Amino acid sequence: VVVESFVLRVPEKLDPSATGPLLCAGITTYSPLRRWSIGKGRNVGVIGLGGLGHMGVKFARAFGAHVVLFTTSPGTTAGALPVVEVRRVPGDQTRLRLKRAVDVVLSSVALLALAPVFLVIAAAIRLETPGPVFFRQGRTGYRGRTFRIFKFRTMRVLEDGPDLAQAKRDDPRVTRIGSLLRRSSFDELPQLI
Repeated sequence: VVVESFVLRVPEKLDPSATGPLLCAGITTYSPLRRWSIGKGRNVGVIGLGGLGHMGVKFARAFGAHVVLFTTSPGTTAGALPVVEVRRVPGDQTRLRLKRAVDVVLSSVALLALAPVFLVIAAAIRLETPGPVFFRQGRTGYRGRTFRIFKFRTMRVLEDGPDLAQAKRDDPRVTRIGSLLRRSSFDELPQLI
């Protein structure tokens, strides 16, 4: 049972499987734009012109904001050019190497500064449950390259591979320390490695 004023009626002619994602993307982009009072005289930066990016551009322009689109794909911007300012993210080798160098230096500094925090978290994980301190998982990145991410282990069960059971709210596999790490996002810190 819901309050009727919160119900959106979707015409029967529309395919629900096509309408659902559009509504989700719309709500995901509309809410923050409204929350931050985006309108005339405001600037909005959109990274990528995918589903959410496309909706963000449409809403921000409709609200009267100046939109800057950041992309590495010049082909996807053809339809956006009359409406938004497009800034192509540089992709030449020199700039990519410079970006990588800056990433490595900043990560190294952050790792040194956070080393005491890492030690405390690692000790807490080992005291609560046996097993490794870090959780490793394969991910797919830029240009389809596979890489491994590292996180502090927050669950009793270690899984990796194609058949992962995604954590749910109140998942019994999450440890007490793991719950604290997840709420604070400290479990993400090892991604600096």
